[in-house]
Amino acid sequence: MTQQVRIERLRRDPQFQMQEAHLHSRYELYYLNRGSCSFFVGGRLFAMQEGSGILIPPGVLHSTSYRSSHAGAERTALFFREEDLNYADLRDLVGGWAKTERPSLFLLDQSFREGLEALFAAMLAEDRIRDCYCERMLDLRCKEVLLYLSRCALYEEDLPQELRTGDPLVLLAARFIGAHYAQKLGIPELARACGCSESLLSLRFKRATGIGVHAYLQGFRLQQAASLLAQTKRSVTDIAFSCGFQSPGYFKDAFRKVYGISPRAYRRQKETEQGQ
Repeated sequence: MTQQVRIERLRRDPQFQMQEAHLHSRYELYYLNRGSCSFFVGGRLFAMQEGSGILIPPGVLHSTSYRSSHAGAERTALFFREEDLNYADLRDLVGGWAKTERPSLFLLDQSFREGLEALFAAMLAEDRIRDCYCERMLDLRCKEVLLYLSRCALYEEDLPQELRTGDPLVLLAARFIGAHYAQKLGIPELARACGCSESLLSLRFKRATGIGVHAYLQGFRLQQAASLLAQTKRSVTDIAFSCGFQSPGYFKDAFRKVYGISPRAYRRQKETEQGQ
């Protein structure tokens, strides 16, 4: 059985570079304990600092780069399900930041970070016990974390503007992909749309996000395809072509690589979840 709530803490050295953007089937609460990093999520680029974090909804493409952090970095990631929010009045108490389908950025003042990190430490200790009480304890601790952040954190609309920085060329390319991903689109077409050379676009995109332009484009297409599989009855072949894939076979292989199952199996899984 898949663990309902999962938590992990990792240290990243300055040379760490994520090979490609990825997404999850659950919410991810990403918190930067130490250091700094660049976080590319939902077509936006954030320069994150110690004490900041992002709540990433399921199915949203994202990646991190720690190269700007010369001393390395430490981050905590908490993964939980949609239904974990449906507990008593929890969804109302945590406010709009946990209801939205877009990533939500937050920042904790120094005086509140110790409290959050103590909650994370308790979850990590619980995760090592692995007895019959562990799942329920992690579930309760997860809800406590969400309530604590609702009480103590500042959210995106309240954050200082310097926390939201980005390379305008990269963001222009990301917006163009979002508007034209269904068309025949590659680095040459993107470079022309952005008014720059292919090499400059590739360099700036990789430097800012830690992933290549092609990897982001394919990940974005897969994200749109997954949404169509879950929400429509259109055929897999039709969805493949409508999301910019030139071959249904290539689409199926790429989808399985990211999601771990075939497009048809993914659709059946979502139908089962929606029927519950």
